[in-house]
Amino acid sequence: MNQKKSTGVLFHPPDKRPYKAGSPFSDAEYRAFFEQGYTIARQVFTSDEVAEMHTAMQRLLQIGKDLGVDLPLQEEHRIVHDGAQFVLEKSASDAVSIKRVCGCGSVEACLLTYSRSPLLCHAFADLLHSDSFEQIINQFHPKEPEDDVIFSPHRDIFFRMRYDPDWQDVNGMGSYVIAFIAVDDVDERNGGLAVLPGSVSPIHEPLDEPLGDLSQEQKDRAIIPSLQAGDVLFMHPYLIHWSEANRSNRSRFSLLSGMCVPGANHAEYPGACTNEIISIP
Repeated sequence: MNQKKSTGVLFHPPDKRPYKAGSPFSDAEYRAFFEQGYTIARQVFTSDEVAEMHTAMQRLLQIGKDLGVDLPLQEEHRIVHDGAQFVLEKSASDAVSIKRVCGCGSVEACLLTYSRSPLLCHAFADLLHSDSFEQIINQFHPKEPEDDVIFSPHRDIFFRMRYDPDWQDVNGMGSYVIAFIAVDDVDERNGGLAVLPGSVSPIHEPLDEPLGDLSQEQKDRAIIPSLQAGDVLFMHPYLIHWSEANRSNRSRFSLLSGMCVPGANHAEYPGACTNEIISIP
């Protein structure tokens, strides 16, 4: 495995974009992905498509809460239902929080369809420099008001390497892209995603170990991009990011779609609809 060590490589965008055709990104937006660690495609999905996703997610939310009714108090339960893995938490107040639903498209087909829509596939091809890729992430991340669901600072590459000890960066650019599809408007008030621009490099800590506490300087540099429902934020696997609890009176639903270059991953991911090879239309 070739990513076990720490790295100080500065990622620069390749000069050529072999799959630029059909991509939603300008040259500046493409460069931002490699240099800053993220880029945003605006209004990828229509209001009708967003509404369909939101309705499907409401059904998933109810399924998760029903599954958790008789569970004991525990920080995390993983329950497989209709091909999807529901990750639940039961609090002392007997409330059920849904942390995520892995392989959510196994239950709600539209969430699989939209996670690999033609425009998204062209965006993945552009950033991965590959006309085919393996979908390893198809997840619903709900954040309801006051559900206290948070995600600590991390790099996605850590979870890829932890889940698959044989993970390989086969294209030399990370070999993985995660798309955060906003199904609600997202900002700092409802648990929006915080990103640390430029944290893709240089990297001095081992990638296969969890991040320690962020410095004050890192926290000061972090931003929470404002997203409208239908926008998609694409993240480099080495980008440091996190999110706080939803303290607003509105939901923050998101759909995550993660693609890797074929050959990078060697593990079976949760969900009956994952680990499929997708090609650009």
